[in-house]
Amino acid sequence: MKIFINTIFLTIFLLFSLILSTSIWAGGDTSTGCGVGWYVTKSMTTIGATTRASTNGTFSNTLAMTSGTSGCARHSIVMNEKMGLHFIAANYQNILQDLSQGNGEYLLGLSRTMGCSDNVSNIFSTEARSHFSEIFPIVNGQENPERSLQSLKKVIKNNQILVSNCNILG
Repeated sequence: MKIFINTIFLTIFLLFSLILSTSIWAGGDTSTGCGVGWYVTKSMTTIGATTRASTNGTFSNTLAMTSGTSGCARHSIVMNEKMGLHFIAANYQNILQDLSQGNGEYLLGLSRTMGCSDNVSNIFSTEARSHFSEIFPIVNGQENPERSLQSLKKVIKNNQILVSNCNILG
């Protein structure tokens, strides 16, 4: 029993030493000031950085840290998602009108917002038009920009040319 307890203490000591030495080796505290760890301590010492890193690593707060709800800047994936959603919501009727014509500045803007290069804008327009009712359903008289964004991503992911020429995330 005594050997077991000594082994546990030795293991804990070695892990703490490894974390501490890694922080020291990294050259001081260069953390960004976000995550649950910053609620525990704001100390700019190596011990403070280690405590924050341990806390952020122990609590599964990756979603909070990337979405901007934990004092962190929003991750680019989240920002790109919001940009696409905002564009569709703000320009819904104009996008529908462009789709009915097969082209237009709002449809080109949507293509660019989805990260597509201009050389595939015609393919993007054709695909969006052929999947119109799937991408832009009106349910109970309500527009649903979130559903439209998710459906549009699926359409892009099902076309190999668009997959190669559009930079959609998620």
